Amino acid sequence: MSDAAFNPSLDLTLAHEGGFVNHPKDPGGATNKGVTQKVYDAYRRLNGLPTRSVRFIEDAEVAEIYRKNYWNAAGCNSLPAGVDYAVFDYAVNSGVSRSIKDLQRTVNSVGNMVGLSLKIAVDGAVGPATIDAVCKIANADEVAFIESFCNRRMDFLRSLKTYSTFGKGWQRRVLGDKPNPTADDGDHGVIDYAVKMAKDDLTYPLKPEQLPTPVGAKAGEVNGKGVEADKAVTKSPEGVGSIAAGVGVTGATAFQAADAVKAHIDDTTIGRIAAIVFGLLMLAGVGLVVWQFIQRRKEQKAA
Repeated sequence: MSDAAFNPSLDLTLAHEGGFVNHPKDPGGATNKGVTQKVYDAYRRLNGLPTRSVRFIEDAEVAEIYRKNYWNAAGCNSLPAGVDYAVFDYAVNSGVSRSIKDLQRTVNSVGNMVGLSLKIAVDGAVGPATIDAVCKIANADEVAFIESFCNRRMDFLRSLKTYSTFGKGWQRRVLGDKPNPTADDGDHGVIDYAVKMAKDDLTYPLKPEQLPTPVGAKAGEVNGKGVEADKAVTKSPEGVGSIAAGVGVTGATAFQAADAVKAHIDDTTIGRIAAIVFGLLMLAGVGLVVWQFIQRRKEQKAA
């Protein structure tokens, strides 16, 4: 339960992530060392730097992004040993909110198993109530808690439409080469490393032979983000942004066209009807832009 666990957790997560990938079915898009192009662009802009391909991300940038966007955001400094790493790795691959929600669900399900009746809100926000409950249950049986959390993570991954493509790699990442629902000594899954951390049985700094093989390096594996790929386009930040951009262009064109025809529409009944028809045509144009955008996204997902 300290910041000292960040470096070994980072080493393990980076080992599983590997290098640059850009699979057409990966919702995360172009990714290097687990950092997506979108996340890297946001980081560079925030620091007043020009954007560039995530292929060129530097180790110091990776560490800073992982610490701020995932380790700190998921409250890992306040979580018990082993749990901190398991939550962190899940957050990197599937998002902080998803990781914390399953952490909270694990509290609610495992509490009764260890004789503690604890019920907390499943809201994806790691606050005092969540941290206190996790610490109490981990103090009673941390191994059972970690194993339950990792298996819940696998349940989520198996529910994704992209599991047929990325599932083999996800399973080895979370459960190791021996896909058991419990930790195995000598195996290299998140569940195995997390339990070793909980038992204070993992020596630091980690040696190369202690690290897992990158996902995608073994036959039949493909590395990719474990996130939902079928969210409604209009509900995703990038979808809303793209639609807004398209509508903005159409709107600007419409205003230019309006200025051009304004002089030719006089203040008569026919002129007013013509103006109404012109306005409806402009609205139809905006609707067409939105429809075309959604169709393109559907085609990309089907590819």
